[in-house]
Amino acid sequence: MGKSFRNDLLPTYKGIRKGKAISPNVKLLKRYIIDNFENVVHLPGFEADDLICDRFRTDPDNFVICSIDKDILYNKQGTHINLYDTTLVTTDKTKTEDHFYKQLIKGDVVDNIENLLPSVGDVVFY
Repeated sequence: MGKSFRNDLLPTYKGIRKGKAISPNVKLLKRYIIDNFENVVHLPGFEADDLICDRFRTDPDNFVICSIDKDILYNKQGTHINLYDTTLVTTDKTKTEDHFYKQLIKGDVVDNIENLLPSVGDVVFY
């Protein structure tokens, strides 16, 4: 909800998601949570996954990452809970590096990020 700093770096970031409006209920729920709960972290320009990863980085022994976001589950070392299918995902240093470099080389269809090598990857641009 709102623009990420990534849009300033890459205007086409998440460009394929245009036209997919966020439900007004989601916006109302977000506002309610921000206004009514303590310790809510909300920083305009940052996505939730940025804030989750930052909190995890500062104190990994006291947090468990629970998410459906592949970038959170596979970019941080540790055991996390995939909320999509309620499985445990254990990611070590090798897996985090593999995930990062695969995205770098292949691109990312979901986030509309081009691949570095035109002959590699499955990104389709509009």
